[in-house]
Amino acid sequence: MRLFVAEKPSLAEAVAGACGRAARRAPTRHKAWWEIGRDRVTWLYGHMFDLAEPEVYEPRLARWSLDALPVAAPRRWRRVPHADKRAHLAVVTDLIRKARWIVHCGDAGREGQLLVDEVLEEAGIDPFSPHVLRLWVRSMVEADLDAALAALEPNARRRSLSLAAWTRRRADWLHGLNHTRLFTLLHRERLGGGEVLSIGRVQTPTLRLVVERDHERENFVPTDHFRLRVRFAHPKGEFWALWQPPEGTPELDGEGRLLTRAPAEAARARILGNGREPATVVSCKEERRTLPPPPPFSLSALQTACARTFRMTAKEVLDTAQALYETHRLATYPRTDSRHLPRSLLRDEARGILSSLLRLRDFQGMAALIRAERVSAAWDDTKVGDHHAIIPTRAATPERVAALPEREARVFRLIARSFIAQFLPDGVRLLRTARIVRGDDGFAASGEQILEPGWTVLHRGEREAEGEEAGEEAGIVPPMTRGDVVRPLAGVVDALRTAPPPAHTDGTLIAAMTRAHLQVRDPELRRRLREVDGIGTEATRAEVIETLLRRGLVERRGRTAMVSTARGRRLLELLPADLADPGLTALWEGQLRRIEEGTLSDQAFLAALEESIRRRVEALRTSVPAPSRPLPARSPRRRA
Repeated sequence: MRLFVAEKPSLAEAVAGACGRAARRAPTRHKAWWEIGRDRVTWLYGHMFDLAEPEVYEPRLARWSLDALPVAAPRRWRRVPHADKRAHLAVVTDLIRKARWIVHCGDAGREGQLLVDEVLEEAGIDPFSPHVLRLWVRSMVEADLDAALAALEPNARRRSLSLAAWTRRRADWLHGLNHTRLFTLLHRERLGGGEVLSIGRVQTPTLRLVVERDHERENFVPTDHFRLRVRFAHPKGEFWALWQPPEGTPELDGEGRLLTRAPAEAARARILGNGREPATVVSCKEERRTLPPPPPFSLSALQTACARTFRMTAKEVLDTAQALYETHRLATYPRTDSRHLPRSLLRDEARGILSSLLRLRDFQGMAALIRAERVSAAWDDTKVGDHHAIIPTRAATPERVAALPEREARVFRLIARSFIAQFLPDGVRLLRTARIVRGDDGFAASGEQILEPGWTVLHRGEREAEGEEAGEEAGIVPPMTRGDVVRPLAGVVDALRTAPPPAHTDGTLIAAMTRAHLQVRDPELRRRLREVDGIGTEATRAEVIETLLRRGLVERRGRTAMVSTARGRRLLELLPADLADPGLTALWEGQLRRIEEGTLSDQAFLAALEESIRRRVEALRTSVPAPSRPLPARSPRRRA
C-alpha cells in the first residue's frame, strides 16, 4: 500500500483527486482516509503534537521555583498528542504502520515539513528512509498537483528543513519557559494576583512595537503652524505656490514651520496690495518619472494592503488567502515571504493565467493593453525560495470567481490585479517644480501630471496600489521658462496642526514586524534581520498578534486600532531590554538557515542557547530578592 499523509483534509481531498486522475478511477471516501485502488490518502489537522511540559520529565518542575532554574533540555524530547486529535491520530498511525510506501504531503516549508515528519517518527517510522517520498506542492490547481504527483522526490532531501524547524521549536520551548518562569518569580510581589509574565522570542519584541508607538502618541506635543498659499496667473495657466518665509524669520521653528499667523497675513497683504505687482519665474524644472508596477504580494504585503483597503485583521487575511488556496483553488500558496516569480512560470503558465483573468468582468476590455512578452522586475529566480509570490491560478473562471463570498472576492481581486499589472506598461508622470520671486518674497510651486497611466488603470481611482495613489493629480504647474512673468491673484493663510502618529493596526504592525531591522542598532544584526524579513514568519505573524490579544497584552480599539494594555506595558518595564530586542530573531534565523544548509549542528545551537539562559539565571537569581514561596505551574510560557 502507498499512503499519502496530507497536512489537512482539504489537501488530502485534492491529492486523492490527483491520484484518481492518475489511476483513472474515482476516489472512495472513508471516515479518515480516501481510497484509490491500493493507494490511501489520509490527513492531519496541522500540528498533532505539543512538546511535553517540564514536569513530564521531572515531577518537581510542576512547581515554579528559582532553585529549579534553568530548566535544561531533556535528553530525549517527548511529544504529547493534542487531546482532541488523539482518536484521529490513532487511525493515521495504524495506516502508517501498514504502508509499504509513504508520501509526505505537508505544506512546502519548515513547519509543513516538520508536522508530518514528527507523526512518522512517533509511529516508529524513520521519515528519511528510502520508503518515504515527498510531494512538494505550490498550487492546488489540478494540473499543478498532477505534475507534482508525477515528480515525487525522496523525503530525505528535506531532512535539513525538518531539522531547522525541530530546532526552532525546541529553542522556543527553552527560551519561553525559562524566561517566563524566571521573571514571573522575580517580580511576583510587584505583579500581584499570580500574574504570569509571558515571554516569547517574537511575541515580546512585537509587544514592544505597540508600546513604543503608544508612548510616542501619548508624549506627542502638537505644533500649531501656518502657511500662505498664493494663486498665480501665467499665460499658460493658473497655479498655486507656497510662500517661503525668509531665513532668519524669528517665528520659524527648527523644521521651517511658521509658528505665528501674523507674518503670513502680513505677506499676504503685501503680495496682494500695491497693485499686485508681478513676480518673476527664476527657475522651472521638469522631471519625467517612470512608475513600474508594484511586485505581486507576499502574505505580509497582502495583509498590509487588505488592512489599509478593507480594514481586515491579519488573521482574517490569512484565513481568506488560505481559503482561496485550499477551498477555492483560485490562488497559489499564501504563506510565502517572496514577492517574486520564477521565469519558468512566465514561460509555462503566465499566458494561461492571463487568459482566465481577462475573461473576468473586472478586467474585460484590457486585453489590448496587455503585453504578454513583458518581463517586469518581479520575474527573478534569485529571489524565489521554496515559494513564489501569491498569484491567481488558471482555475479563475468567471463562474468560480462570481461564486466567491464577498471577502474572498475582494482579496482575490487584489491578487489578480497585482498579477495583471506585471504585463501592463509602466506609468509615466511629469513632475514640474518652479521657484518664483517678487522683491524679498520667494515662492515654491510643484505639481505632478499623469502622462501615461500604464498599470494604474487597474485601480480606476482606488487607493489600492502599494505606495501609490491613482486618484486625482496633486496639482498642475504649467510649463514655464526662466524670466516669465506671473501675477498674484489670491492668497490663503492655512492654520495647520501637526498630528501624532496613528495607533497601530494589524496592517501597520505586520509592516513594522517586517521592518524590525530599523529598531536594531548593531549593523550586522540589522543586516541579518533585513535579510530574513523581520521578526516572525509569514505563517506566524497573524498568530503572534492574536496571542498578544488573547493574553491581554494589547487590545483593539474600534475595528482596527491596536493599543497596549497596562499589563503589556508592565511586562516590558520589568524585562531586560534584550528580551524585547528583535535582534534576537536575527541571530536565531541566521543560525537556523545554517542548520538548513548543513553548516551548523542543532546541538551546537541549543547548547549555546542553554548557556546564555544559565548565565542570565545565575546573574539575576542573586541580584533580585526571591519570592517567599514557589508558584504553581502556569500554562502560558513559551510562545514564539
